[in-house]
Amino acid sequence: MRLIYIAGKLNGNACEYIQNVHNMVRYGDLIRNLGCAVALPCNDVIHGLIMGRHEYEDYFNNNIEILKRCDAIAVVEGWEESEGTQKEVDCAIDACIPVLYDLSEVADYLERWR
Repeated sequence: MRLIYIAGKLNGNACEYIQNVHNMVRYGDLIRNLGCAVALPCNDVIHGLIMGRHEYEDYFNNNIEILKRCDAIAVVEGWEESEGTQKEVDCAIDACIPVLYDLSEVADYLERWR
């Protein structure tokens, strides 16, 4: 089973952040339904609510390590607006990890892998 990292814009005001988490989780669920596992860095919101002690760089660096272990990265629409997501895409490119820009690319990638 392939492991795909879901990347997208998160930061913004509280309402926008919640909507962005929703968008990432929904996109991740669509990709899960295609038959692969997903890594959702937006799940850090749960860790942050419970622990409340980490800074942005702590979360970012943790998720970069997760990204490096994934088979591909799929970006959520609007990702270009996020500096963090641009850094994640650059990291994936540097590590020769495929970057998938829409759901059809994800399906094609999975079909080629199978």
